[in-house]
Amino acid sequence: MTVGLKRSIEASPPHSPTLEPRDAKEEEWQLFQATQASLAVFPCPVCGHSFAQVDIDRHVNACLDQPGPSADRASTRKDEMLHENSPKSCGTRGSPSALTSAWAALLPGRQKQPASRTGRVPFYKILEGMPLAVDAFRYGAIDGCEGYFLTHFHSDHYAGLSSRWKHGLIYCSEETARLVRKRLKVDPSWLRPLPMNLPQLIPRSGGVSVTCIDANHCPGACLFLFEGPRTVHVYGNHAPGRIVRYLHCGDFRACPAQTAHPALQRPVDIVYLDTTYLHPRYNFPAQAQVIQACSAMLLNRAPSTTLSDFWRGRSEPEAFEQLVLVGTYSLGKERLVKQLAQSLQTSIFCAHASRHETLLELDDPELQGMLTRNPQEARVHVVSLHWISFESVSSYVQTLQQQGMRITRTTAFRPTGWTFQRSTGSAPTPSRNVGALMQASRPPEFTLASLVCAASSTASLRLVNVPYSEHSSFYELMAFLLTLHPQRVIPTVNVGSALNRTRMNAWLDICLHASREQRSVQPRCPDYW
Repeated sequence: MTVGLKRSIEASPPHSPTLEPRDAKEEEWQLFQATQASLAVFPCPVCGHSFAQVDIDRHVNACLDQPGPSADRASTRKDEMLHENSPKSCGTRGSPSALTSAWAALLPGRQKQPASRTGRVPFYKILEGMPLAVDAFRYGAIDGCEGYFLTHFHSDHYAGLSSRWKHGLIYCSEETARLVRKRLKVDPSWLRPLPMNLPQLIPRSGGVSVTCIDANHCPGACLFLFEGPRTVHVYGNHAPGRIVRYLHCGDFRACPAQTAHPALQRPVDIVYLDTTYLHPRYNFPAQAQVIQACSAMLLNRAPSTTLSDFWRGRSEPEAFEQLVLVGTYSLGKERLVKQLAQSLQTSIFCAHASRHETLLELDDPELQGMLTRNPQEARVHVVSLHWISFESVSSYVQTLQQQGMRITRTTAFRPTGWTFQRSTGSAPTPSRNVGALMQASRPPEFTLASLVCAASSTASLRLVNVPYSEHSSFYELMAFLLTLHPQRVIPTVNVGSALNRTRMNAWLDICLHASREQRSVQPRCPDYW
């Protein structure tokens, strides 16, 4: 953009940041404003603070080395964006009223929800025109709500569920229902497990049915496809009308299998989108490639391979003297853990008994058959993601060695997509040329050579940050929307500040504009774009 055009744009106030531009000049102004907001700062996905691009990586790594945020704090951070009549809706950065009004126009549902014992319910937690709430347990009983849906068993989504729950029926996948019953001690009479891929009519919903679709996130996680009439609104809006179709994504990693699902071959009116990584900075590679690279790292021929090892056919003589630590949350990263254990032909030990018990509740008998409660029997240990540091791992290894376990090399993986660096060039900026945008944000191929050990690593202890994410990358979110062609998108993550809302709105406007032209993105393989 030339200096003259930039000054002209800066001098021209917008008609409305989210409305269709009246002319080319106004469109340029919108894109310029979005670019400035998008490139100014980045939010830390761990604690929510915003930082300049040069500081974000150092900050997130520091966050990973600290105790994780509590469920209440994490849920509060994701739920800061309330209704436009709430004093908090303008954020803490003094956002212009035009941006607030524009966001409300994009995301309707604008009447105030009376405060419950735990606070107001963000409008995006309630399906528009339906008496149903999604991942809204921390707000207690919601007036007019006839069904409470849980997308998956992560604490920032089930916060508020406990043995004392008595506010309404809980709908979730069968796998998630088992975890809720066993781990949270919720009375089974409140649980309504849903089968995958089969529409189910929701009682007292006014004729709404729901279909569960695999979210490609963690075990039991699902997308909810709601279909039915708009009959009521929890906020009090009367919105009767035609049959509508809403897709609530919860947390998910977008993949071609989802958009190819038979239930999604008809138009979708609204997508409630997991926008955790809706910025082209987050272009981490395909999950399958990362798993393969990590396995190759463990099986890579060691320098100490001897001639006798070669003649005996042992390509990796240290395979049974390695210790592998994988950082995880309470649920997730099972694919990576399982593949690493299979590569080393070893068992899996969970450092926390609760993690072991959680894995026993999953629909994965193969994984469960690999578990052991004896750390000496396993070469793959599952630990807390935030716990992994050079000092902690060194102490852990020393303790095992003192107990008689022979360990010649330790590799500790910290799987996260948060700090993955673009290999070349700068992040793309908003542009109506969607083809160029997708080309610029296409994820890189990932191989063994892509893995880099932390600077503190030694020959016997390697710390490796791995770009393994169970959320969608920017490229995958764009590909998902371009292939699905929804009419509207409502973000559900990182909506707590006007700056984030402006940034996300720019990308979504571009994507929806292109989507209406029936563009699509061809997947690189059946499993990922």
